[in-house]
Amino acid sequence: MAMFQIITQEGWTDFVVEVLRMIDDNLVPFVAIYFVAYHLFVTLIVLSLFVAVILDNLEMDEELKKVKQLKAREAVRRCVAF
Repeated sequence: MAMFQIITQEGWTDFVVEVLRMIDDNLVPFVAIYFVAYHLFVTLIVLSLFVAVILDNLEMDEELKKVKQLKAREAVRRCVAF
């Protein structure tokens, strides 16, 4: 649940602060580095996937437009030919 909270970026800082308060003072830097590194890594992955999905959908839309334009041109050519 905690890692999902970090992925969604909803209140993850509150969670990290609570964890840092509960652990030994000697481990605080390591845990803080872990959470920041995890957050950056996961954010980059999620952002990359989001952009990839959007670009893929835009590419499919462009292909559909081209197909529709070709069909429309063929229909116009048929009408003009008669």
